[in-house]
Amino acid sequence: MGYSKFIQELNKGIEGQITAYSRKDNEEGCLIYLRSPEQRIFVTADVMNHRRDESIQVLRAKIREGVKSTPVLVLKLRGNDLVFEKDIIVQESRAAEF
Repeated sequence: MGYSKFIQELNKGIEGQITAYSRKDNEEGCLIYLRSPEQRIFVTADVMNHRRDESIQVLRAKIREGVKSTPVLVLKLRGNDLVFEKDIIVQESRAAEF
């Protein structure tokens, strides 16, 4: 599934919470910009490609709850589990308005 289709599916039921997303060719995933200032979630390509339905549910819940205490969270696979980790190294890249 492409990044834009993933974001469109994710946006259902949380309309207005996602303002843009971005990706670079050398990154393995995409950066989702949220309506709340300075709040973003990076989703790894593995998560989007192998756990699409579950990751969409987890992301929607986290977005509804709000990303607190860190400007960037990373949703990734650790073993068989989807986990959020804090990340301060995610690079800015061009954002596609959603």
